Amino acid sequence: MAQRKPDDTQILADVVDQLSSNTSGDQVSVGDVLDAFEDRSIGALCAIIGVIAATPLVGAIPGVSILTGMLVILIASQYVAGRDSPWIPAFLRARSIARDTLKEGMKQIRPYAVWVDQYIKPRVSWIIAGRVQRRVAAVAMCLLALTMFPLALVPWGVQAPATAIVMLGVAMIGRDGLFALIGYVLSVLTIFVMIYFWDSVSAFLVWLGAG
Repeated sequence: MAQRKPDDTQILADVVDQLSSNTSGDQVSVGDVLDAFEDRSIGALCAIIGVIAATPLVGAIPGVSILTGMLVILIASQYVAGRDSPWIPAFLRARSIARDTLKEGMKQIRPYAVWVDQYIKPRVSWIIAGRVQRRVAAVAMCLLALTMFPLALVPWGVQAPATAIVMLGVAMIGRDGLFALIGYVLSVLTIFVMIYFWDSVSAFLVWLGAG
């Protein structure tokens, strides 16, 4: 059975820490985040973007869910197309949030990241280790990110897709097929949430029309 390397013991916590330590200034822009992770994989990039979206303090900021969804789509789709270094348009790179808010959000999420880390290890790697499997995971990330646009209208609606993106990103980093499966299960749950949401909206519109 494959064993984890000593420096792999804090996979998700390391991603969270790198965001806090490798950025500076009163404001942290999307460009700052991408530059801080320029030497990391698509898994790390999408995982930290998912963490930002899933963190209550940061993800609740108006527009953050839409921004993070757009970033995941851009990064993951370019990976699927064969580009390892993603291109992000200047207007997205310039978007920023207060560094204090970001740091506080990462401080809140870090204990959960440490808790998740203790369960990450290489297993069932055939689900995520190959190039094709990783592209399938990237496609799933794109679909999850698309659901974040309408779910942004629902309080905490992006939690499920954002968490699924984190799980898939962690699976890529740690070669952990179990986390990939969790990500795919959350993807299915997100689809059901979307169906329920649209059915509720449709029923409401029908009710308004009947009234």
